[in-house]
Amino acid sequence: MMKAIQRFGGAMFVPVMLFTFAGVVIGLGTLFTTSSLMGPLAAESSAWGQFWRVVLAGGWTVFNQLPLLFAASLPIGLARK
Repeated sequence: MMKAIQRFGGAMFVPVMLFTFAGVVIGLGTLFTTSSLMGPLAAESSAWGQFWRVVLAGGWTVFNQLPLLFAASLPIGLARK
């Protein structure tokens, strides 16, 4: 029984690692698109602002697709081969 619980815990580790990375990406994206901190660099017309808005959207995609991520990663993590 303990071995099965450990396998399940290991399978849950994969999506949780992705959440921490996505959280850091969202934090950096929010930081670099805040106009009070970055000034004119954070304007939507600047290349800097556009780049970080794309990165920010990518980070939010992970959290918006949470059920799909768990549904795909759990079977992969639990597979024996």
